[in-house]
Amino acid sequence: AVADADLVVTAVGSSRLAGVAPVLAAGLARRGGRALTVLALENEADPGRRLGRLVGDRLADQPALRSVGFASALAHRVVSRRLGDVHGDLLLTFVSDQPAWIDVDGSALAGPPPAVLGLLVSDDYPGCVRRKLFVFGAGHAAAAYLGTLDGHHFVHAAARDPEIRREVLAALREGGAALGPTAGSSWHPAAVLQRYGNAALGDTVARVGREPLRKLEAGERIVGPARADAAVGVPPRALTLTAAAALVAANPAGSPSQTRDLLRRVCRLSPRHGLGHDVWRCWARLADGVPSQAVLLSLSRPTWAACPAPSIPPRDHVA
Repeated sequence: AVADADLVVTAVGSSRLAGVAPVLAAGLARRGGRALTVLALENEADPGRRLGRLVGDRLADQPALRSVGFASALAHRVVSRRLGDVHGDLLLTFVSDQPAWIDVDGSALAGPPPAVLGLLVSDDYPGCVRRKLFVFGAGHAAAAYLGTLDGHHFVHAAARDPEIRREVLAALREGGAALGPTAGSSWHPAAVLQRYGNAALGDTVARVGREPLRKLEAGERIVGPARADAAVGVPPRALTLTAAAALVAANPAGSPSQTRDLLRRVCRLSPRHGLGHDVWRCWARLADGVPSQAVLLSLSRPTWAACPAPSIPPRDHVA
């Protein structure tokens, strides 16, 4: 399929990107030098470049790579789950929300942009990544990690919990402040929060909160905007709380020494000074089971938002 394709797209998760390199290398070796663009859709800074290196390691000194462009791409649609059996006879169905556009790094394309509906070629791809991660990604992380601490299973339930909702909105605003005026109307906090609250997705806090170590990295969706805010004098209170909750997820044993190591090694923050110290203090309260002023962490009152989502969403929510 790769040998004959007009366009190749991968979307497998950052930690699994290396797994597609052997298949791509085998297909590219059979193309005879015909031009091809490979889009790598991942929530990271430059997955196209990384995928190109991974494939290049398997096609060293071969002309097959000269006409191939490995371009990074960023999908804005949330795909929460898959219905069906990959080994069955029926087509698989992927459950998603509505936004269908994809940002593509125009500098890495091989030839003219592919004629794909919703594909937007950008001359500022790093800016696209920052806008998605620092706003949508930051708020999503807040809903997932705070929702986990409060006992929620679904993201929509966490987003509708009054206490968590307040912190998620604050995280969205702090993420937007880190971008300055470039955030754009597509990332307005109220509009983003409405997407989190879509019960038809049936999205879980476990899915959104997976790989907490990656999401705690210095330039990622939590620490990245928090550092940018702190640098310009904007207190990143909600993002600090989110970072602490993510550290609880990354270090479930509650080891203080391991948390200090994660702050230094992963977040690139000092637990003794500045933002790192604030995160450390917040983590200590959460790890000890002491409710912070921001989140009561109480399950004493039932909420309608805790009801499970339907197993099969309406057709207009299925892509």
